[in-house]
Amino acid sequence: MLLINLGSNQKTKETKVLDQVIVLYNQNQEIIGYNLLDIELDLPYGLVMHPTIKLQEICNQLLTKNQLAPLVLNGVENIVVGQVLTCVPHPDSDHLHITTVDVKDEILSIVCGAKNVKENIKVVVAKVGSMMFDGTFIEANTLRNVPSYGMICSGYELNLPNYLKGQGILILDDSYIIGEPFFK
Repeated sequence: MLLINLGSNQKTKETKVLDQVIVLYNQNQEIIGYNLLDIELDLPYGLVMHPTIKLQEICNQLLTKNQLAPLVLNGVENIVVGQVLTCVPHPDSDHLHITTVDVKDEILSIVCGAKNVKENIKVVVAKVGSMMFDGTFIEANTLRNVPSYGMICSGYELNLPNYLKGQGILILDDSYIIGEPFFK
């Protein structure tokens, strides 16, 4: 069983049971979530903040089989492998860096506060539109007058086991491919 919340904290007013899907509606008869039954995939217990592409495909197969619109998820595919091309100190900060990061389809300017960020490393990038495990939505931002279009992520921010807050960004080995989703 897998419960999918479509980003709403509204209460369920009504449910409709289909073949392998229970559709959850709010008081305005808008769909606010799904309960998918008999998922044929091993799932971890608890909250799944970054579903794999395989899990998304299985969910969408069940939804379309029951004449429901497929989910359009923009979290997983927006968290990708990147290569830091440049890294310079921010002129108005003693701890921020201005980086340019190649994520294959574009070069992003990202302001980063990690001590271990440097040129020529592979990193995990949360592009604009990503949602982090704690519910933070990544938006284009300006940090001390410098535009930033994403976030270079730490293992902690990615909710990876054995990573503590403050350990710096996650540096990947060369086997990772630039532009590929980090959560496969």
